[in-house]
Amino acid sequence: MSIIFPLIFIFISFAVLVFLSVRHLSQASLLNVDTIPGIQDKRKKAEIFLRKADEQLSTTKQEWKKMFVPLRRFFTAVQFRFRQYVFKIETELHSFRHEHTNEVATKKIKATEEEIRTIMQNGDYALEQKDYDTAEAAFISVIRIHPKAGAAYIGLGNVYFAQNQFVEAKESYLFANRLDPNNDALMMKLGELCEEKHDVDGAISYYQQAVLINDSISSRFFRLAELLQQEQQYSTAQVAVEQAVELESQNPKYLDKLVECSILVGDKDAAMSTFQQLRMVNPENQKLSVFQDRIAAMK
Repeated sequence: MSIIFPLIFIFISFAVLVFLSVRHLSQASLLNVDTIPGIQDKRKKAEIFLRKADEQLSTTKQEWKKMFVPLRRFFTAVQFRFRQYVFKIETELHSFRHEHTNEVATKKIKATEEEIRTIMQNGDYALEQKDYDTAEAAFISVIRIHPKAGAAYIGLGNVYFAQNQFVEAKESYLFANRLDPNNDALMMKLGELCEEKHDVDGAISYYQQAVLINDSISSRFFRLAELLQQEQQYSTAQVAVEQAVELESQNPKYLDKLVECSILVGDKDAAMSTFQQLRMVNPENQKLSVFQDRIAAMK
């Protein structure tokens, strides 16, 4: 109600001014309005009224704002509680969907174990046939069904390795390694990958990890000995090839390497003993006379 009276008063004043303007319209072109005392008084009163009306309107707005503050707070609280409710519903719905999805996924995995084996076999066969696109698609399809299938990542790494895509191959192998850190065959794959990239130190490191996990494969010790000898780590190379000989005592290639390493480290007794074994296992070895002369020259 407090805002209505000022507005009515403004309207009446405006009407009075219009009436006076129309009444004195004929004289407007002849008189200067500013020189008429009555008009000046009315204009001043109108200006004072308008200022008061503006002040009253401003006061009214402030009062309305004060009235709306509690309402705004109320609606804000209601919105907050509503958002909380919606969030709770969405959280429960997401949880339900997640549990339902996991249940379906579990059933799917159980239902496709045989299928996964078949796809893996197809992928391995395609890789052997150098059909890399088919092999890649097979291993990826297994990963989609079973994201933690380490063998599929290794297969995928082998596909990339065969195509000299070493970055992709390493990524696949390392992911498989995170899933199965004690996979000695995977360590060998990583070592081979390092060799392809001419990273001998990296290859030695991976091969050493492989033989620590599984020390029953002689060829791994032999390859490790070759790289160690290449890096002039003769004592360690001798130890590695000795392990290979222990596993295959009649292997002429291993005996040959052990004679060589024993000579390089200056171990005359080991060199002579291994030389005798080599001569018995492979008497036709053309390096026998050379080895005999080198051993004889040792102090």
